[in-house]
Amino acid sequence: MAQPLTVLIVDDCPEDRLAYRRYLLQDQEYSYKIIEEESGEGGLALCRQFQPDAILLDFLLPDLDGLEFLEELKQQSHKTIPAVIMLTGYGNETVAVQAMKSGVQDYLVKGQTTGEYLRSTMHSAIKNAQLSQELQRSEERFRTSVENMLDCFGIFSAVRHKTGEILQFRVDYMNAAACEFSQMISGEQGEYLGKILVNVRENGLFEECCQVVTTGKPLVKESLVYTSWNSQQQSATAIDIRITKMGDGFVAAWRDVTEKKQAEAKLRESQQFIARIADTTPGILYVYDLLERRNVYTNSQVINLLGYTCPEIQEMDTDFLSSLMHPEDWVRFLEHRQVINVAEDGDILEFEYRMRHANGEWLWFFSRDTVFNRNVDGSPRQIVGTAFDITARKQAESQLYLSNERFHLAAAAVNCLIYDRDLKNNTVHRTEGLTRILGYSLEEADVSAEWWLEKVHPEDRELLDNQFTDVLDREKYYAIEYRMRHEDQEYRYVLDQGIIVRDPHGQVIRTVGSVTDISERKQAEAALQKSETKFRRIVESNIFGVYFGDFSGGIYEANNAFLEMFGYTRGELEAGKIHWDEMTPPDYQNLDQQKIQELQTSGVCNPFEKEYLRKDGTRVPVLLGLALIEGREKEGYSVCFVLDLTKRKQAETALRESEERYRYLSNVIPQLVWICNIAGEYDHVNQRWCEFTGQRIEEAMGVGWTKVIHPDDIPVAIQAWMNALQTGEPYEQEIRYRKFDGSYRWHLARGVPIKNEQGQITKWFGTSTDIDHRKQLEAERDQLLQLEQSARGAAEKANQTKDEFVAMVSHDLRSPLNAILGWAKLLRTRQLDPDTVTNALETIERNAQSQSKLLEDLLNMSRILRGQLQLEVRPVKLVSIIKESVGTAYPSANAKDIHLESIIDESIPPIVGDANRLLQVLGNLLSNAIKFTPSGGRVEVRLVKSGESSVLIQVSDTGLGIKPEFLPYVFERYRQADCTSKHSGLGLGLAIVRHLVELHGGTIQAHSRGEGLGSTFTIKLPV
Repeated sequence: MAQPLTVLIVDDCPEDRLAYRRYLLQDQEYSYKIIEEESGEGGLALCRQFQPDAILLDFLLPDLDGLEFLEELKQQSHKTIPAVIMLTGYGNETVAVQAMKSGVQDYLVKGQTTGEYLRSTMHSAIKNAQLSQELQRSEERFRTSVENMLDCFGIFSAVRHKTGEILQFRVDYMNAAACEFSQMISGEQGEYLGKILVNVRENGLFEECCQVVTTGKPLVKESLVYTSWNSQQQSATAIDIRITKMGDGFVAAWRDVTEKKQAEAKLRESQQFIARIADTTPGILYVYDLLERRNVYTNSQVINLLGYTCPEIQEMDTDFLSSLMHPEDWVRFLEHRQVINVAEDGDILEFEYRMRHANGEWLWFFSRDTVFNRNVDGSPRQIVGTAFDITARKQAESQLYLSNERFHLAAAAVNCLIYDRDLKNNTVHRTEGLTRILGYSLEEADVSAEWWLEKVHPEDRELLDNQFTDVLDREKYYAIEYRMRHEDQEYRYVLDQGIIVRDPHGQVIRTVGSVTDISERKQAEAALQKSETKFRRIVESNIFGVYFGDFSGGIYEANNAFLEMFGYTRGELEAGKIHWDEMTPPDYQNLDQQKIQELQTSGVCNPFEKEYLRKDGTRVPVLLGLALIEGREKEGYSVCFVLDLTKRKQAETALRESEERYRYLSNVIPQLVWICNIAGEYDHVNQRWCEFTGQRIEEAMGVGWTKVIHPDDIPVAIQAWMNALQTGEPYEQEIRYRKFDGSYRWHLARGVPIKNEQGQITKWFGTSTDIDHRKQLEAERDQLLQLEQSARGAAEKANQTKDEFVAMVSHDLRSPLNAILGWAKLLRTRQLDPDTVTNALETIERNAQSQSKLLEDLLNMSRILRGQLQLEVRPVKLVSIIKESVGTAYPSANAKDIHLESIIDESIPPIVGDANRLLQVLGNLLSNAIKFTPSGGRVEVRLVKSGESSVLIQVSDTGLGIKPEFLPYVFERYRQADCTSKHSGLGLGLAIVRHLVELHGGTIQAHSRGEGLGSTFTIKLPV
């Protein structure tokens, strides 16, 4: 059973307290714990002690009245006060209003309070108080969330003219980010939007805000605004803003994007700068699309170099290259495209070809291309390149080729580079042997001697310079060895030998010689020396054991590491007391024979594991590698490398034991445990995985784990996995796993990387924990939050309606009462003339009737809400009803000079209904039509058939009309349009009319073309 609610009764009358207790204990819906007190101070003390859920409070207490009690209760309560129901011995309008404003949930008159009424009021009060508390907590959560937003957030309400036009927007709330943005503090909220955003009207944002409020359509845009916090300083700020309608105003969220806009402006400037550079480049700069086979960009130099105008180039489109390139070169260009397709980013691809000028001449061009961007599959999509006119160079090369052909043929016959150096002009002419020797083409080589010297090894430059200087002074011939840098950036040894040519005065003017590659000879010499040195260092380093022996079992040489490994001394080695066959345990004899045969066959023996005996007889696990020594193969003289495996074997044993402990631990924990490689392929799962998913271990290996993941979660899981691989951060993702019975449960998958000594990830170790219960709780929480938001909205609407109704009733009941009391006092206290007396009595009678009408509307609405409004049905002639209603309304229409007309189909048969209630419906509609129609207007009542089974009653006027936005609410109780503020009434008439029509099985609709264009109410009743 639910926890009983605590109710405090504060009343100085014991009989009343007893009655209230009895009423509450008879409640079938709630159980109560009731405490009582007869004084206000005592009641406040009990509130501090018990913190009741509800209070029944008598307004007149011995020490305090009800309002004073409420004030004290608010001061002593740190949170919201409980539900309070005020009790009084008589009805008092002023007390009721003050009590409601002080936080009282409801107001009861003792003499009119029944048990059912008290219980119903208590239910409503407790529910309202609970909803208010939930609303307060929700508002606190909302405010906390909004205040912690990095984006600016604000709530603004419309300030309207009496005509309805929006004049400004007032700041109702702004979070901390918005206050900082506008240089406001919280105490200044309430300022107008125009003061915060100075040019809000000039840039059109104000009008757009008005459109959001009017149409309800959200606005998302970028707008340049000026923020200001004093009259001397303004700052230009670019913002991204989203505006959404809320009530008669809007909420807005925005962020400062000034820096982004500035960056975009700089980017545009940079692009313009690049375009200017491109146009000043002496060659053709282009971007060529390989897929579309056309240039997507070409600088202006194409016009200068090829002679075609821009329209002519544009007209060629995809035929630009194929139509202008020489047919022979077009075939090579297609091959060049194949090279581009396999090019890497950053590769520079060169191509020479001929293009036809506009005058018909063929011109040579040299292009350098690189990949500009790629397709999704990684293949090149566009290339960027430059093309230079090399026609003059090609012509010169053609002439030179003929004169040098014989020389090149002779030079090609020898495997060397021939050169001719002119010392006076500092130029060098070389043969194509340059490419064979150093890999450089003749085009790449500079004709100066410095180009050659720059390729000489830095350590050899000074030696070469000194030797060449000595030779020039004394000798005629020279031969010098030095190192040159090859095109592949490696150095090659060359032999440079030649003859020195002098002029008649003995001055050196030329040197003619050849350069031969002697790298292989030098490398062989260096390799031999290096090998001997390296091997000697390896042996003497004692990092591992080394010995020299033969097939007979003898060991003739060994390093210290080998001797220490097996406990022998060097004296025992020199005495010939160490034999490898005696060190070998008997169970390895067959293995030794196999390895000896392998050594005899191939000259080397692949490394293998065995054991040797130490001098003290203990076994040592070792890894052996053997190789025959050249020149002594017959006797089997070999070098043997010995590596002690003792520590590794111990580590393997420890690893096996560790893995056994891990597998035992992973099988007893409740989580699903898995290990996978960097490709996401499982190589281990625990027993819990198999029990949960129903998979066998071999089924889960590799990518078998994807078969138990919910299909919707696989893309998310893979994306999170790729992010973890890129960052090296632990992997964490919520995923649904399929259970062996086919159901899915939520799991939290977490994985940590396992790295090697170099810091590279080798594996991932992970667990998956069942969080399905938590996810269900989160879903329930979200559902409860939605229910709370709905309840909050209903509570706010109920409170607003109640306040409006109380104020409206107070005003509309007081207005006729004041007129009655005023004239009654004048009649009693003064001698008035007969006409004035007659006018006074008519005024009193008219206001009394008006008050009676208001009270009757309230009683009817009360019966409707309680479902107690009943119809006295019998056959009714609608023709008679219409005529009687028009006759009743005629005096009022005549008094306002309104033309009242009825159009009635006399053939309409009787219907079943309540004549009095139908008269009430038409009376209300005609009364409203006359009330809201100005003098000289027109009101029309029409009764016609609507098919075979229904009739229509229409009441239309030429009065004030109804605004389109108010039409959906015209039949709601307590709702009145702005134009009705000058007319009395509670806003109940049309609500009662709709209910009465619906009780008759009919419908009612309101139509209006707009404000000032009249209105029409149409009733449809079944026959």
